[in-house]
Amino acid sequence: MTEYLSIILGKTKRIIILTFLIFLSNIPTFSQTSPRIALVLSGGGALGYAHIGVLQALDEEGIKPSIIAGTSMGAIVGALYSQGYSGKQLFEFVKQRKLNNIYRNVHVSFLNINRGLGSYKHVHDLLNDAIPHNSFDSLSIPFICISTNIQTGKPEVRYSGNNLAEWVLASASIPVVFKPQLIDGEYYCDGGFVDNLPANYLPEDSYDICIGIDLVPSKKPNTDNYFSEEYSASDVYCNMILDINSVKGREKCDYIIQPHKDVKYGLLDFRKYKILYQRGYNAMKQWIESHPEILERK
Repeated sequence: MTEYLSIILGKTKRIIILTFLIFLSNIPTFSQTSPRIALVLSGGGALGYAHIGVLQALDEEGIKPSIIAGTSMGAIVGALYSQGYSGKQLFEFVKQRKLNNIYRNVHVSFLNINRGLGSYKHVHDLLNDAIPHNSFDSLSIPFICISTNIQTGKPEVRYSGNNLAEWVLASASIPVVFKPQLIDGEYYCDGGFVDNLPANYLPEDSYDICIGIDLVPSKKPNTDNYFSEEYSASDVYCNMILDINSVKGREKCDYIIQPHKDVKYGLLDFRKYKILYQRGYNAMKQWIESHPEILERK
């Protein structure tokens, strides 16, 4: 009788263990998911080629922003990336379309010269070819574009609707250099003149981490070379304005990456695109290495 009970108990124990294991195997597992990253691309003229390097570094790690906000050069790069072009493809655009040549970028026109030296005709053609639907709503990644309404002096925020190319060019129309964009009876120019790091226009529920790519040099030149061949008056004054207009955006961002901490290159150094691109790439790679949790949670 004792032996019989022992056999019964042994079988019962095995059934209980087996049932428990089956129960455990059916419990849903909740693995950590990647944080949703909002990427804010500032203005800065030619310094914006660093944005392309930043995006390529993210591509190589398989990190995709959930939303992008951009102004000026950041708007051009951000719109193309939001359409689905990789950082590597954007770098090829620069070479193929000769976007490193300022004379190609500025289509000089003496008509209405009081409005500016030229237009963004060459870049407009690029945007029309690369984003034929010309709509915010058809982009692969949600994109927010900031420009300045000249008549009100206030920011114009666009994230939906048509005329994508026109709004992007308005955001990048540096006063005096480029003619302002006339859209729906209003004139618009460079968004950096009201907000050069437009993080505050991101919907709060659209991201977990906000990373700002701030192109404005944080290191100021000393008195001896404040105005020099390397650092012209246009760089001095533009950087001062852009720096002031980036304060609120920096406060909103969780992380700030500054590819150009020194003042070695200026807003019109388009010919230095390879160096500027590499600076962005290196800065983003270093940031990723110092924040391994971003990759671990993928």
